[in-house]
Order: sequence, then C-alpha cells, then structure tokens
Amino acid sequence: PPDVSHLPSSEALTHISMGNDFKSKGDYNRALQAYQKAKPGAGDELAKVFEYIARCFQEKGDRDSAAANDADRALILASESAAYRLIGRPRLGITPARKAVAALDGLTLDQRAAVQALSRIYAHVGTTQYYAGQVESALETFEKGMAESPPTGYSSGFANIAMAAGIHALRGDIHEAMAYIELA
Repeated sequence: PPDVSHLPSSEALTHISMGNDFKSKGDYNRALQAYQKAKPGAGDELAKVFEYIARCFQEKGDRDSAAANDADRALILASESAAYRLIGRPRLGITPARKAVAALDGLTLDQRAAVQALSRIYAHVGTTQYYAGQVESALETFEKGMAESPPTGYSSGFANIAMAAGIHALRGDIHEAMAYIELA
C-alpha cells in the first residue's frame, strides 16, 4: 500500500478550512484557535499552517508572535527537507529546501540569533539539495551556512565546509576544494 503518512488528516483539513474562513472574516482569534488544532495532523501542510498563523498575528498587529512563527516555519521547512533525504526521497525535499533557504534568509538579525546552530540548519538543507541533484543551489546554501558560523572555536557549520570541499573535489576543482579545507 502507498505511504500516506505525510498527508494531512481530514480533521486537520477541516480545521485549516475553518481557520481560513475565520481569517477571511477578520476573526483572527478564532482562526488562530482553528490553526492550532490543525497542527498535530497537518502532515505536509504544517509549514502552510505556520504561515497562516503568522499572517493572523500580522493582521492582528502582533509582530513579535508573527516573527517567532517565521523562525518556526523556517525550521519546520528545513526539517521537512532533511526528512525526505533521510527516508531516501531527496527529490521530494527540493521544494521545502528552497522555501527553507528563503525563510532562513528572511529572518531578522534577532531571529537569526535566537536560532541555535543556524549554520548547521543551512548544512542540512544544502545536503538535501545536493542529494536531490541541485548542486549549485547546495553550494550557495553551504556558503550561507559558512557565513553563519562563528569565526573561532568549534563550528556547528563544519558540514558546510566539508560538503563544499567534497563537491569541488569530486568536480576536479582541487584548488577550490583546498581553499575550503584550509578554512577547516
């Protein structure tokens, strides 16, 4: 039988629909309640639910809560992309990876500072892009991860350097690979 565990439950879809209806009527508190109830069974729609929640907070004028949900949304998208890679289906992780990078790039400095090991998050997303055949996107993502790494001491972004060096070495770009190795 086909795997349907990633699909949203009918109950979650009902709550999402109710939330959308409340939101369209300007009843953001009831919309938020409906979206919160949708989260446990949202499956592939979870990132979208977080986006709806953030938009409700924005419409209510609660920018702090909306911003927190932007960071959550970025992390959920990154997790989704990595999960597809880990179950052997990296091509399904391309869309969440692209959205995760855009969401991570869009975080404010305060939001970025609140995300632990941000460079490692970029590394996971970049690795998914690489395994899905999106090599140039992966290299760009690894560069962003390196930029988020601390300048001294142990770096949670070491995987960015290792992956970039490995990709260049496999391509035969030994000088480029060595430049990354020297960063390590």
